[in-house]
Amino acid sequence: MTSVRPAEHPRDPLYEVVVEEHLVMTARDGTALVADVFRPDAPGRHPTLVMRTPYGRRHRGQLAQNSEVTFYPQRGYVVVIQDVRGRGESQGRYRPFAEGPDTYDAIEWAASLPWSDGNVGMVGQSYLASAQYAAAPLRPPSLRVMSPVAGAANHHLNSIFRTGVFELRWRLAYFTAMERATYARAGTYKQERSRLDSYVLDPAAPLSMLTDESYRHLPLKDWGTRLRGDVPYVAELLEHDGGGPYWQERAIESRAHEIDTPMLHVGSWYDAFISDTLRMFTAVRANGRTEQARRGQRLIVGPWGHLQPYTEPTTGGAGDIDFGEHARISLHDVQLRWFDHHLRSADGDVVDEPPITIFVMGTNEWRHEHEWPLARTQYTPLYLTSADSERSLSFEQPGPQEEPDVYVYD
Repeated sequence: MTSVRPAEHPRDPLYEVVVEEHLVMTARDGTALVADVFRPDAPGRHPTLVMRTPYGRRHRGQLAQNSEVTFYPQRGYVVVIQDVRGRGESQGRYRPFAEGPDTYDAIEWAASLPWSDGNVGMVGQSYLASAQYAAAPLRPPSLRVMSPVAGAANHHLNSIFRTGVFELRWRLAYFTAMERATYARAGTYKQERSRLDSYVLDPAAPLSMLTDESYRHLPLKDWGTRLRGDVPYVAELLEHDGGGPYWQERAIESRAHEIDTPMLHVGSWYDAFISDTLRMFTAVRANGRTEQARRGQRLIVGPWGHLQPYTEPTTGGAGDIDFGEHARISLHDVQLRWFDHHLRSADGDVVDEPPITIFVMGTNEWRHEHEWPLARTQYTPLYLTSADSERSLSFEQPGPQEEPDVYVYD
């Protein structure tokens, strides 16, 4: 299973890591964005990987804890980790998931660094994967390859909204947590803290769920005022709850025909963003700008949840279930082969492998496939039923007298 287990012993670390701290990039509109650079302690220029985060490239003032910033430099890569606009130490006003132009600029800036050989890839999960998808249709000249892990690409279908319905439970908690950082940057957190604390169950938790009263508050659009910060992005997002052009122009899979970058898409069956992982792989494979791009898409789907981080091998990650030792893979090792092939012209067998590797739950094994959806899929309808006074789903189509009553959602 070389797609998920590339070797018993991946390429050993070769170098010590040197850190270049607080490097400032000027975006196209003059905004200063701040990054740290982790590079191998070796002469010459090296392929470069870019990561862009809204969560602070540093943790409590310390250098980034992302394992990528040591794993890849030890193996001959430069890693750039940058605070996105309006977060961390970067200037400007934060607008979530509007990362395309800044990511384009970051890629070209990274390519120009004195330690870079000009060949740039991107890596990262969740928001860091969404930043990759946002930049892909813009085709930065120095971008060679990506590996988005569990990222959203259509925020009205699979992120801020779920097929048009606002993701109440975790999005309100997420925006509340992000709002705290907004006030901290502005120096006004003390004045706002009691108000923000009143919305959540555990004010000390980094991402606390909200109180029942907060979740039941109506109208929903009041949260545009409740979470106002220094940018009205929550109000803007809720104002466009009906879809339309606002979201269509932000739906990255609809721009697959503009993408010419090979991508290793990684997701998992229990991840909140699995639909977009599958959609992006399918869209670019079918409609990518070039034959090379269409042939250059790869997909890995595991059995986990939205792991933090994905790079730690695990047999679980979705509640109490354990999927067995076969589920335990090292994503770093898999990605290293991917980046070596595209940025070092090494390991040519990557392009000859089946494009899809999925974990089959139940048999708990990895399986290679050649298309998605699987051509041999047997679709089975489920029907709403009121049989035996229980509203449920059934494999049997109900008769006229068994048609379910109107379902009322509380």
